[in-house]
Amino acid sequence: MNSIRYIIGILFLTFICSAMQLRAQATHLVDDDRDGAHAWAANIDANGNAHYNSGAEIVFFLDHDCTISNKMYIENGTKITLNLNNCTLTSKTGGFNLFEIKEGSSLTIVDNSSAKGGAINGGAFYHTAAGIYVNGGTLNLVSGTIKNFKQNFASGDSGYGCGVYINECGVFNMSGGVITECGFNLDNHYGSDNSLYSGVNQHGGAVYIDKYPKPGTTVYGTFNFSGGIIENCTAYRGAAVYVDAPKADPPA
Repeated sequence: MNSIRYIIGILFLTFICSAMQLRAQATHLVDDDRDGAHAWAANIDANGNAHYNSGAEIVFFLDHDCTISNKMYIENGTKITLNLNNCTLTSKTGGFNLFEIKEGSSLTIVDNSSAKGGAINGGAFYHTAAGIYVNGGTLNLVSGTIKNFKQNFASGDSGYGCGVYINECGVFNMSGGVITECGFNLDNHYGSDNSLYSGVNQHGGAVYIDKYPKPGTTVYGTFNFSGGIIENCTAYRGAAVYVDAPKADPPA
């Protein structure tokens, strides 16, 4: 097993070679705060979002705290391991999922430092979408923290999943790590008697599992919990985890 390490900018990408065959490639790696550009850009679309679609296996190793201002898609069978290494990756704005993992692709989050203080951080503002959208792919949380992904809606509006949203045939395997301080601001939804209004559809503070299967199948999203901690999250229903009532087909 040979290892090839490319140092691009101030972060490290570690690419693993097997039998002299390169298994991972990336073209660019920059940090918003230090480089003034999009972070971790493999292929950039017209909206400035990064698409990892090479089908490779990639390991990202953080060596400092950094911020991300656009969305990262993991697709076309690409498998990414993100080693937080006691550093914090913070979302710079709130109008998108930080990661979207599509069918056949995966994101594995680890913190191999001794301190285990690494985190994916939603920042000090409200979001309109979950921090990580498991859109048919696989998310593995082994160690590290997902925190501070919060949403704020007016009374009567609907919101689903602040930390992790699992859609269709997506799979979330949580064997360690922490999800904390994710959820909805419910301050707008209390009546004069200090009770929550009925009919508030803001469910799944940490984890939400969608009600619809993959089209044409009976395969629904899955959350496999075998270790770790979910704490200090808020929602009208399912502050930690909300599994929506299954329906046969997604809306047309």
